[in-house]
Parts: sequence; C-alpha cells; structure tokens
Amino acid sequence: MVYEYDEENRLIKVDDETIYLTSVENIIFKTLYSSDKPISSEKINDILNDGYMFSYNSIAVAITRLRKKLGDKFTIEKIYGNGYIMKPNRLSNALDKLGNFEEDEEE
Repeated sequence: MVYEYDEENRLIKVDDETIYLTSVENIIFKTLYSSDKPISSEKINDILNDGYMFSYNSIAVAITRLRKKLGDKFTIEKIYGNGYIMKPNRLSNALDKLGNFEEDEEE
C-alpha cells in the first residue's frame, strides 16, 4: 500500500484512491497520523478547540466518520483509558503475521 497525506488540501491518496477529509477529520487524522502513541479525547479536544468546546460525543462521531472514509486502509483503535491510535492496515497485518511466525518457531 502506497499512501500520501496532503494536509493543506485535506486529502489522502491511497494507491489509486483519493479520500477527501473535512477540516475536523483532517485535524484528527493529522494528530493520530503523527503519533505512535494513543492520543486522548482531551488532547484531541484541545487541538480542535478554536474558541469553543467540542463534546466527547462530537469527537467520537468525527472519528466514526473518519473510520468509514478510511475503510480498510487505516485502523483507528480506541484504547480505553488512553485514547485513540491509528495505523495503516497492511503494516499492522504484516506485523501480526511476523508475531505469529515467531510464536510458531518457539513451539
């Protein structure tokens, strides 16, 4: 999978597909994309805050919409008590297979 993130134009190109993001989705994607650690809803709210408070429900809805747009290209996981983390699916699948391979060798 080859992907390119264009923050300024709020789009993600994955192979031959282009995914267009709203401004809120773009900020959430950028925040999760640039971190290898979970990002809390509070931190996302701080980043989104532009003069008013987002409800946690609004953040959850925006993340649900972002998940739908990303489809099987990226996974956004909710880690309870820690926040959200995102990763490209093919990379995570390759790492999962590597983990299973190592377990098989030890047996």
